[in-house]
Amino acid sequence: MKKQLLSLAFAISCCATVAQAESFSHDESSTLNYKFINPSAARTPVVNAGEGQVWWANYDLDASTMYITGTDIAERYDAAVFIPKGLLSNGNMTVDGFSFYPLTDCVKNVKVWVCPFLPASPNDWVETVELADTAIKKDKFNDVAFTNHHLIPQDGLYVGVTFEVTSLNDADAKKPLAFTKSDANRENSFFYKTASKLKWTDIEGNAYVKVLFGGDLNKNAVDVKPFPTSYVAKGESVSVPVTLRNMGTADVESISYTITTDGITSEEITKAVTIKGFQTKESTEIDFAGDTEPKAYNKTLTITKVNGQPNESANNKAVGQIITVTNTYQATPVVEVFVGTGFSSSPSALAGMAKTQEKYGDQVVLIAVHCKDMNHDDPMAIDDYLPLIYNAQTIPTSFLDREYIVYPSPSFLPSTVASALKRTVPAKISLQAEWNDDVETATDIKLSSFSEFSYNDEKANYGVAYVILADGLKGTGSEWEQKNGYSGESGSEDMKFWREAPSSVAGIEYDHVAIAAKDIFSGADICEKEGVKVGEQIANTSTISIAGNQLVQDKSKLSAVALLIDRSNNQIVNAAKVNIKTAKDAIGDVNGDGTIDVADISAIISVMAGTAEYINADVNGDGTVDVADISSVISIMAGGK
Repeated sequence: MKKQLLSLAFAISCCATVAQAESFSHDESSTLNYKFINPSAARTPVVNAGEGQVWWANYDLDASTMYITGTDIAERYDAAVFIPKGLLSNGNMTVDGFSFYPLTDCVKNVKVWVCPFLPASPNDWVETVELADTAIKKDKFNDVAFTNHHLIPQDGLYVGVTFEVTSLNDADAKKPLAFTKSDANRENSFFYKTASKLKWTDIEGNAYVKVLFGGDLNKNAVDVKPFPTSYVAKGESVSVPVTLRNMGTADVESISYTITTDGITSEEITKAVTIKGFQTKESTEIDFAGDTEPKAYNKTLTITKVNGQPNESANNKAVGQIITVTNTYQATPVVEVFVGTGFSSSPSALAGMAKTQEKYGDQVVLIAVHCKDMNHDDPMAIDDYLPLIYNAQTIPTSFLDREYIVYPSPSFLPSTVASALKRTVPAKISLQAEWNDDVETATDIKLSSFSEFSYNDEKANYGVAYVILADGLKGTGSEWEQKNGYSGESGSEDMKFWREAPSSVAGIEYDHVAIAAKDIFSGADICEKEGVKVGEQIANTSTISIAGNQLVQDKSKLSAVALLIDRSNNQIVNAAKVNIKTAKDAIGDVNGDGTIDVADISAIISVMAGTAEYINADVNGDGTVDVADISSVISIMAGGK
């Protein structure tokens, strides 16, 4: 049964309201809630694994969200997971214990059990361990060791827990079962039934439990996850981060791997890595060489050996795309920072943006997305960003090119941007932004972007989104005051202002504030099912109205941003940021880079050749783009008109 994460009605009613850097939950139906996982939940269980044993997490260890389900009734619950033969072993494996994570302590008659099939009654259990009612700890793993070592048969084994909810005085007792949902869902990983729902239900997700395994477990085993799309110039190589997880009892000291492209497999390469502990994950860099043609290549990475021995994991292959490009365009990283005046941790993000701006200037695009707190209105909150605000989960946080989640502190954000500036990108984008009238009376901003690509892909799907930013925003009233959780604390020099400021700070001028946006999630389609070609320039135009926008305080402090988005994954590929001009200001600045120079002459020539479009190419205004416009640019460069 598939459940929606967030209904449209709820999204609209949120109006950009999120919780402050803490867990929150949301009633979507009578059967589903969610809240964010406390990292401490993945602690080492109380029952320590013995020699030849491991505690295995059934849930997705990479999930950031815990889902909860139940019937809103104080009744008996049965929950189970299926353990297939060969899960962690190519030989005989035993179930030696079970650890469950109750969301409430309003329970009694708690029993952990093992059964070769989904039991119809307790009579089917082959072993039962009963826990004292007073021993149950909520929001913690409760560990149970079985007396027997249960050999997993050919058809698999079920292990589970049964309990009775005694009271709904604890709100979490209404939905006491926890699980995770992701692309990594394992089949038959969460079943439950209750006294009122007698039939076992297979939930789409992984139950939030652990199982203690013993027996002939895999020793040298590593899982590998799909790797992100990356770009590389011909004749060069790119280092791609690949996530590995140790699924064997031995620590990992080395891996060997091959890369397969178009059916051709490379020689085996051995690389030193260090992964200590079962189910521990680490990221390692794998080098992929550029291919001969500028196009996308599907690559299969196979982890063939672990510690010099054959990899015993069945999940030893990962697939990803490496795109070979002809040109290496300069990347302009985009950091969308989610903050709010009502969120007391936001000053760290404000300081992080200030330090990043000071260090990198126009090399990076910073976008401050203001959000409402449940108990505090932020006058700069923007509904246009609502689809992404939901994904932010905690405040403050930030997305770097929508590929990485970054904590936007002054100690971390600048270094992350430094790495992003070095990456290879497959396209560049330029932007022109003009007022529709004189600045004083203008209500619309006309936007024209031009995207150029350096590889061929008839299936490529790109879009362009636009954002209007304001600097120096300020106002009076409590809603403009920034809540400050750093008041009186010790810390770095970067946070000195906030450490010496009161807990609520008035008179702040806010920069990089998104006050309007269009097509922000995946951008307006610019490929129209025709893909992209090397050297092709694709034009896109749009208009954003600022009529009635209360955040337009000083038009001279507004700027426009164009985001080139890969619609296959909604990640930002490149960006451009410009000041907004009047039509008169734009005369001669054909490419919209703020300078009238030979690059503008080249832009006119490209328009004449039919290889590009620029809205300001008709410099002399005679209705034709020709050599006369080149002469006009030369005249302007020489100080004429």
